[in-house]
This record gives sequence, C-alpha cells and structure tokens, in this order.
Amino acid sequence: MWPFSSSYPTVKPSGCRDQTGRRGTAGCCLASRLSEDPNVTVLLIERGCVADTWVNAVSLISSDIFKKDSIARPLNSLPQAHADHRVIPLMRGQASGRISRVNAMIYTRGVPADFNRWADMSHSDWSYEKVLPFFVKSETTLSHPGSTFRGKNGPWVNQVFSHESWPILPHCAQIDIAIDRNMKRRSTYSVFLPPSVVRSRQDRLKICPDTISERIVFTTNTSMRPRSSGVEFGHRDGTGASYFAKANRKIVVCCGAIESPQLLLSGIGPSDHLKAHGIKVIVDNPGVGSHLKDYVDVPVMWNIPLNESIHVVLEKPLQAVFELAKYLISGKGIFSDLFVHLAIFLPSRLLNENTKIVAPDITDLDSTLPQNGSDLEIKPMPIHGLDPPPDATIIRIKEGFMNFMICLLRLRSTGAVHLNSPDPYERVSCDLRMLSDPEDLAALTKGVRLSINLAERVRAQGYPMKMFHRPASKYDAEMLLSRCGQYTR
Repeated sequence: MWPFSSSYPTVKPSGCRDQTGRRGTAGCCLASRLSEDPNVTVLLIERGCVADTWVNAVSLISSDIFKKDSIARPLNSLPQAHADHRVIPLMRGQASGRISRVNAMIYTRGVPADFNRWADMSHSDWSYEKVLPFFVKSETTLSHPGSTFRGKNGPWVNQVFSHESWPILPHCAQIDIAIDRNMKRRSTYSVFLPPSVVRSRQDRLKICPDTISERIVFTTNTSMRPRSSGVEFGHRDGTGASYFAKANRKIVVCCGAIESPQLLLSGIGPSDHLKAHGIKVIVDNPGVGSHLKDYVDVPVMWNIPLNESIHVVLEKPLQAVFELAKYLISGKGIFSDLFVHLAIFLPSRLLNENTKIVAPDITDLDSTLPQNGSDLEIKPMPIHGLDPPPDATIIRIKEGFMNFMICLLRLRSTGAVHLNSPDPYERVSCDLRMLSDPEDLAALTKGVRLSINLAERVRAQGYPMKMFHRPASKYDAEMLLSRCGQYTR
C-alpha cells in the first residue's frame, strides 16, 4: 500500500461475464461471507474505485469529505419546502466500502430496542437476541476484553482511545472507534475484503470496480412469474460496451438507499412512474423509491482555543508537520484521532421543558423495549459544523471550534427517490421532505435545548468556550429551521 498505488486484485468488466452478480456498500460484507463457501462464485460490481492507499487509511485525512481528492461524492437533494427551501448535499462514498471509508468511524450497534422494534414489525430474525451472535462474530474489541457481548476474534477491530487529544473529553464518556492497533481506519472494505482475502479467493471472488449496474435482466419461468437472470453493467463513465453477468443463483442488491431503488426501477416499482419513462413494468411495487429517510443534523457551535481544535493543522503548517511526524513514528496524535469520541443517545419523549429526563415508570429506562429506542443523538466534536461556502473546500478560521451536533435518528418525515430518465447513468432526484412532519421539528428543538445546556455546563466547569452559532432562542422553533443542516452517513 502506498499513497498513489495499489496492488489490489480486480477484474475488468469484459472479464466478468457468466458469473453470479453482487454489488454495493454492504456488498463488502456479503461478498466476503458468501465467498467463504468454496462452492459459491461471487462477482462484486462496484460503482467506486478501490482506493487501497495509505492516505485513505489515515483517520483524519480520509474523513475530510470536502478535500478535492476525497472519495466522497455529494448528491444534492431537491429544495426542501419545510426547511427554508435548502438544497441538501447527500454524501456518498465512491469507493469499495462506500461511506465507511469517509465517515466518523464510530463503532456502535444501536440499542436492543432498535432491533426488537423490527422484530415487533414481523421481522423476528432481526431481534437483538438473534443478531447479537453476528455482531460478536464480526468484531475484535481491544477495550472490552471481559465483556460477554463483545467479540474477541472477528475482523472488525475497534477500541476506545487511551490518549486524550482534546481537553474537553474528560467531561464526557468515550465510545468505540473503528480503528486498529496500527491506528488505521477499519472500513467494511479493509475488514471484509482486504487484499489478502481477495487474493486467496481469486478463483471464486471477482471485484469489478468503477462499474455501474445498468439494469436487472428478467426472464419468465414456467409458472409465468418473472425471475432475475442477471445484470447488465458498464463502465462508470458511460463509455464503452455494456456487459452481462449471468446469475447462477441470486442477485443481491445492496447499493444504498438511493442507488438500490434506481437499479430496481429498471423494471420493479410504481407502474405509473416506470411507464412515464418508457420502462417495461416487470413488477408493480409502489414501495420502491418510497419511504426515504435520512438523519438530520443541527450544529450548535462554540469557539475554543485553536490548539485544542482539529483546525489547528490547517491554520498552523508547522503544527501539521509535527503531528504528521508523530503519527508516522508512534501512530498517535491528531492524524490518528477522529473528531467524534462521544455519542449520547436518548428518547426525546423523556425530556421535559427544562431538558431534564423524566421517567414516570421504571420501564421507560429499559433499553430492550421497542418504544424506548433513541430518536436523538448528540455528538460533541472539536470541528466546524457547517459546510464550506460554494466553490470552497476549506473554511479559514482564527479560533477553534467545539460543535455539539444534534442528530434526529427516527424521522417521521419520509421522502422519495425518482428517476429523471431511463438512463442508468443519469442521477436520480431525491426529495427528503425534511421536517414535513411537525413532530420531527419538536424533537429537534428538544435536542437543541439539551445540547446548549450540556455545553454551558462544560463551560461552567472552567473549560474556555464562547458561543459561536446557535438558534437565536432556545424556545423559538421557527429559528431552528434557519439553522438546519443535514448530512448523510
């Protein structure tokens, strides 16, 4: 591995015909698990590149989604009618492992209530009790060796940081970060499809990067029911020929919340929408492209000393050189660090007007009950929380930032993905319909109030903070709309 080269074993589209087709973000995990069976042949069709470089394994550098050579790519939403008509950039990773290559690397499974809620929705195999063994199988915890709920021998290494780069952290509880013993990012790519795994299975596992699935091909069986027989795909830039991969067993579509509907809409989806674009209707399914949800983040920012903010490496070049040398020699320092060390999860229904948790019944605090799943997350991080201005990749600052970011996890507002044409290379339209349900705004307002109160308590303990960016009033819900930002994980 080197910053500008890779020896990762891949194949070109012309060499991928007549094999089983797979694709997408979770495709790294699926392709790895499926190819453990020597009798299964797997083809992973990947829109992005491999990007098997040293730079993309360094925590701080790889998470900068705004740098010019980032493997993150934005897809702008339609203007949001309930959020001041803002256009929201939906960030996606364009490399194997997708968003896990550029995200904040927080290793958290969610609480049992999240899974038990799915079980209550008739998905019994998704209960916490049934999924726990798979979590344990997949991870190696470096910080919780005595836990019976954590894995000891899996590929996904994670740990709590033992060194404290930011003085604010003693005020908070730290969480696990997906980073290994050598202080390198552990994405789904490096965990499940590292070069060693792909090389050892080259006879049955093929990785085809920089490729787009154009459509699923269907045939009709003897009972006149449509059956997927393979996938047509081509080069990501739309040039050259199209190719066909025959599915000997199954096609697994795992392209994410935006690209999965786009692929399915090559024949499966709302019939009126398909017919409007001249696409033959294979299965009329109104749900395809519907029920789109994405997290909503609202930044509440404070100024702190520049030396205690990640921005110090941008504003002080000598400090950046020193920190890089520290990382190369010891694996420690800012470059090994991530800007999120804490995530507070809670259900907003338990917060009263004074941002105190009120639990009338002891069962309200039972994290296994579906009704107690968290809808709010607060993430303190020493970084600026707003997007750069148009055509800019860096925000120049003179002071450091501590951002208490509020995230709405369980949205009641739902959006949709729509085709703009039958061309699979043309981007789809995404309407998040953000905050169209008033209950979402009410929950976010509670989160903003709590975030401000938490920051003020930290300041009261002597930490040098001063308010930089927040809604004009804790209690003015309309002002919250003018401060809304939204990002995709």
